[in-house]
Amino acid sequence: MKHIKQILLVILITSIHFFSFSQNDSVQNSESKAVTTEIGINITNLLATVVDLTENEPVEEPFDFVLKRVKQNKAFRLHFGIIGSKGLDENNTNETNTVTHFNLKLGKEWRVDMTDRFEFFYGFDFLMGYRINHIKDERRDDTLFFTEQEVQLGPISFLGLIFHINEKLYISTQAGFNFLFNHNWQKTVDESGFISDEVEKLNEFSFETGVPNSLYLFFKF
Repeated sequence: MKHIKQILLVILITSIHFFSFSQNDSVQNSESKAVTTEIGINITNLLATVVDLTENEPVEEPFDFVLKRVKQNKAFRLHFGIIGSKGLDENNTNETNTVTHFNLKLGKEWRVDMTDRFEFFYGFDFLMGYRINHIKDERRDDTLFFTEQEVQLGPISFLGLIFHINEKLYISTQAGFNFLFNHNWQKTVDESGFISDEVEKLNEFSFETGVPNSLYLFFKF
């Protein structure tokens, strides 16, 4: 009888231990699932290439990589975009333009359920952007190189719409309102490497509105 009590005590202690472990594990799993990760890309250019069967070039859109950490109806957003293009100036075939544009955005997003598949979202980002434009002008006897650089800083407010395709995929689009500080400077260099003394600088504030003309595809993890 004494051995039976000892065995039952061991079984009871073991059961309590495993029950406590399973409860903690379920709590940890629920806490880990409370925060989800979403990764998105801008698919506007891809869709334009697939849908447009004409010879027209697709609309230029930057490559956008978006990371979101979502908890309940709020999300932290990290957005990195880059675009690069090279071609002849439309108004002057002697000028070649090479443009590279980077931007980084950090912000926060809030979501409101509309239906089972649709969500409305709004929030703000802080933009840090850099653009550099190299222009090669071969109209003169000596080839000239113009360099234009611009830095952008400022807040962006946005609102948009989400459509859930399934539990792991959704598409979204958004409109934005940008209030930006722009610092722009230009310089001219000839073939010998001489930099012109005429370096133009410009500081200005601008207010821009962005229509919802980009489509993003997001994957949820």
